[in-house]
Amino acid sequence: MQQKSILTAAIATALLSLSQSPYAAYISSFEINHDLETTEGSFENPDRAQAIYWGKGKILSITSENITATAKKNAIWVTTESIVNIQGSKLLFSAGSSTSEQTDISTLSIQDGSTLNVTGTDITVEALSNGTQAVNAIKADLGGPNKAVTIKVGSRDTNSINIIASGNNKSYALLNFGSLVELEAKDIKITSSGHGVGNNATNTKLALPSNTKINGENITIEAEGFGLTNNESQMLIEAESLTINSGMGIHVGNNTQDENPSSADRAHTVINASSTTIN
Repeated sequence: MQQKSILTAAIATALLSLSQSPYAAYISSFEINHDLETTEGSFENPDRAQAIYWGKGKILSITSENITATAKKNAIWVTTESIVNIQGSKLLFSAGSSTSEQTDISTLSIQDGSTLNVTGTDITVEALSNGTQAVNAIKADLGGPNKAVTIKVGSRDTNSINIIASGNNKSYALLNFGSLVELEAKDIKITSSGHGVGNNATNTKLALPSNTKINGENITIEAEGFGLTNNESQMLIEAESLTINSGMGIHVGNNTQDENPSSADRAHTVINASSTTIN
């Protein structure tokens, strides 16, 4: 009887230790069929395709001081008109690695009418490969239903947003297809081995225009390709200081299928900055 009691106590202690662990391998709406609120802070699982997969029209809310989500393809993938709200202080979202040859890496991938809201003090989003693959750090996609998504990263209280796309020359730090993407922080840095910000950056005419807004005191975009690309869409950049260092400058135009687009279909790019440097 004494041995059984000791064994039972040992198992109970082990289960208690696991339940108190600050780590969570992943969240998947395949396994959860209801709205969810959690204070878990770590979703580190580099061997899974997604660290957080959310769909079915449900709401996921994550609140923690420090939040880290890592995976092979998508740190966060939100689909089917679902909502994910993330609030913390220091946030890191990462997909791939510097040795990865994984295809279709998009660290924050939001599609099919879904919404992602991310607020924190310091926010980093990185997409990594060994240079053989195109990667996207942030991707907003209409998906099959042609329903616009909403991605909002940062707020007036955010100190820094750092977005990194390190892959081949077709990579994008931010790629917006027919949706609304907003970035806001005191300091915003966008770095890409390919292109910086792409608004409807495709030769195929999309069902909806894109709307990208970037607001910060100091905004720096460093890209080997285009710093900004805006096709038949809306782009607004507001900053005290804007610096764009890119190999190909800025591209603003219409879809190649429309040789003479109407005024409503033309690209509108507005830069409001006290100081602007474009190299």
